Amino acid sequence: MSHIDQKLLELYVLKDENALQQRTEIEQHLDECAGCRELYARMEEMYSGFFADMEAEKENTSATVPARMRKSLVQQHASPLEEIRANYEIERAPIRRAVMFVRRHPFVTTTMSLFVFGFFALLGIELFKVTEMTDENPNYYHYNTHNDKVEIFNKGNKLLWSIPGKFLDLSSKIEGFRNTSFVQIADIDGDGINEVITNLDLGNQSNTNGITIYNQYGTLEKQFTLNDTSFHFRNVNYSQSKLFVNQFTIIHSSSNKLRFIAIVGNGRSPNFLAVLDSNFRVVGKYWHFGNLESIKVFHHTKIGKDLMLLTGCNDISDMDNNAFSFAVILDPDKVVGDFESSVTRGFGLNKSLAELYYIRFPKTDMELATTERLGAFIHKYQNNLMLLINIDNGSVEKQPISFQYFVSPDDFHVREVKFNSPTESTHQQLKKEGKIHSTFNQHYLEDLKSRVEYWDGEKWETKATTIRYSEVNQ
Repeated sequence: MSHIDQKLLELYVLKDENALQQRTEIEQHLDECAGCRELYARMEEMYSGFFADMEAEKENTSATVPARMRKSLVQQHASPLEEIRANYEIERAPIRRAVMFVRRHPFVTTTMSLFVFGFFALLGIELFKVTEMTDENPNYYHYNTHNDKVEIFNKGNKLLWSIPGKFLDLSSKIEGFRNTSFVQIADIDGDGINEVITNLDLGNQSNTNGITIYNQYGTLEKQFTLNDTSFHFRNVNYSQSKLFVNQFTIIHSSSNKLRFIAIVGNGRSPNFLAVLDSNFRVVGKYWHFGNLESIKVFHHTKIGKDLMLLTGCNDISDMDNNAFSFAVILDPDKVVGDFESSVTRGFGLNKSLAELYYIRFPKTDMELATTERLGAFIHKYQNNLMLLINIDNGSVEKQPISFQYFVSPDDFHVREVKFNSPTESTHQQLKKEGKIHSTFNQHYLEDLKSRVEYWDGEKWETKATTIRYSEVNQ
């Protein structure tokens, strides 16, 4: 059984407002644990007697000390907790505090000396520390959109530090909708202390196209970018001076080495996924023609290791209005060196050996009628049971289109397709305008499910299949 921290129990006896917020949890534990009940009773007895004697001392002293000298007496407070906080100086060593206490309260120490020394022997002198060392290890973050700051907290919900940021309200909404995090907290160097890693533009150190690392105190430790000044695709040269990190995540390789995974692009094709080691050296790149929108690391139970789910929009036939939403499952251990997707050849690189599955989601008649460009986004991962992928145009203003594909994480076949209410309204409007003629019902969804395709390395299949690597590097 996990016991209540002695300091928390002491503050609860003293009716500290923060401790009282945990009243239900504390009282439930006291009902179940005889040891903590005994400790609670002893604390209560000690403090009740302690402050009764303090009150007696106050009355005694008031009667014998001239009024002109009373202003130098120790100030009395309304509550025990205020008394402790006011008269105990936290920077002093425990023994020095005890000596000062005796000097200030001779009447109390005379009547309570035996009890106090017995109490010290039972709980240790450190119990009299009303304040404790602050846990300065970052544990989680929060967007304070009212003050435009990212706030960093420890596991005890104490604010450690904050830093100004831009567009935090938008960042918060995107995180909720896209199931991603622009701020992550992890122990990079293995010293037991977490760092704060972000691709947001925070503070005075502008780094809008890279990743920034802060230490536990909020001090900037490192910044890096992933710019490739030039590359080409199918004889077209691209000069990219400002590629930026759209998203990133952290993963441990099969050898338990920390890796950073970053999606890098400039808002249009092409993009690449970069794998970096704990020193931020590039281990490998996976090049893809088309936007990479979101990434998720998940554990594959059959394979017995972590894999990466990467989603977005394949733009290989964008000029013919044949761009399509896709999802690809990658083995992060095989993203080593520079390789290109086997579905978007043209960078002059070898095919990637990291691709396990590549899924193409069908276009709907609504997309064709509106020429909307849809993309695939990872919505959430449901307890090893389902990968939920949103196919949408990201719009809530004009004719929103959004479908959810429930994908099995075992063999990655699509189990079910669902839609949201605005999508049905879009269908009704387009049908009323005579732009489409289909009926929006369960058959419509089953048709979408049946038209999902899988790349086998050479051609598209309607059944879930892995990518085969015959002549993979040609």
